[in-house]
Order: sequence, then C-alpha cells, then structure tokens
Amino acid sequence: MPFRKSCPGCGKSFETKVKSKKFCCHQCASVFNNADPLVKEKLRIARLKEIEKGNVGYGLKAEFEGIRCDSALEYAFLKWYKASHPEAKIERFKGFLEGEGVKYQPDFIIDGNIIVEVKYTSPYIGERLSEKWKTYLSSQEAKKKLLENHKFLWVTERDIGVRFYRKCIEEIKNSSRVNLKLKAVK
Repeated sequence: MPFRKSCPGCGKSFETKVKSKKFCCHQCASVFNNADPLVKEKLRIARLKEIEKGNVGYGLKAEFEGIRCDSALEYAFLKWYKASHPEAKIERFKGFLEGEGVKYQPDFIIDGNIIVEVKYTSPYIGERLSEKWKTYLSSQEAKKKLLENHKFLWVTERDIGVRFYRKCIEEIKNSSRVNLKLKAVK
C-alpha cells in the first residue's frame, strides 16, 4: 500500500512504498541534508570512522605492493613514485591532521616523514556534480593549509601523467576481471 507524502525539499506531493521515506528524490534529500550543519557533522564523523576502518573511496579499489588504494589515482601514484624511488617506504597514513575546523586523513606517508595527498583536479560535469566540485575545491584549500606545517607532496593526475593514469585504470579493471573469473572457477 503506497504512502502519500509531501517532500520537504521541493514541496511536491509523491507516493512511496517506504513509510520512512521523506524526500521525493535523491537530489532533494541531498540538498536538504547537506545544508543542515548537524547532518554535515554527523556525516563527517561517520566518514572518518569509515576511513579508520579502511572503507572509503568511490573509485576503483586496488592494491599496490600490499598497500591499499582507495582509487585508481592512488594506485597510479604508488606505481609512478616507486618507479623512480624503489627504496622508498610508503604506507597508508595513520591518524589525522586537525586544525581550524578541519580534520582529515592524508593518503600516504613516505619514509615516515613526507605526507602525501593524492587529488584529482579535473572538474566534475553536470549541475549537481559541479556544486559538489565547488565544495571539494574549498575543502582542498583547508587541507593544503594543514599540510603547510609538514613536509608533503600534493600529487594530481597531471603530475603523474594523464596517459599513465588512464593505463593504470585499465590495469585495475583488467585485474578485477581476472580476479572475478578466478573466483567463479573456484
């Protein structure tokens, strides 16, 4: 039996089979929830907890020489850096940097003293994603400011090389397909 509701985001009336559903669409829920500072803080805390567990990233997940990569760009960075610095000891950054209302976890640490932040620089396309991109860019400035007190590398796909980065994406995808086929055979 469908429930008739009014969306607090846009005000339109809609029907749903889920009693607890509040919004007519994902876009209304996103705009409404992301505007509320309490919701933002809860999301930030939940995200930090997930980062501590290693459950992050929307990109392709991979592993390079035993190091977890939460995106193809992180994988490409490790492969790129290790090619020219084979003796470097790279590991995931443990802990957080915090200050001026910002708390975040950098990606890697090299030889125990160089913090690495790997970031994608090409803007997202589409109206909704463009708004997300503006937030993303403003958060990057805050992160850079925190890193100023440390030795650090701020690495982008442009630093690594876009062609190399794309090859790494294909490598991860092909590796994932092979692993799926192997699991299916077992």
